[in-house]
Amino acid sequence: MEPKKSTLTLRLDEETTAKLEQLKQKTGRTTASDLVRYLIHNWERSQNLYWETVRRYDENKRELTETRQTVTRFVEAYERLKALNLKE
Repeated sequence: MEPKKSTLTLRLDEETTAKLEQLKQKTGRTTASDLVRYLIHNWERSQNLYWETVRRYDENKRELTETRQTVTRFVEAYERLKALNLKE
């Protein structure tokens, strides 16, 4: 015996319908029902991917900040050495 299926009816405004169509195109889905099933089944994976991306962004931001500070200190030290050599 096949499991019981449910029917879900959504009433969407134009903007939401347009976004639904965009999502269908981006995911390669052909029907709204298929898209909803896809989103439900891939929710956890999508969330994990999102948080991993946020973590990598924060890590890259921190590394770039450290690099910028290092370059700034190097340039300042170079300028001080240059000024000392000019005084001599």
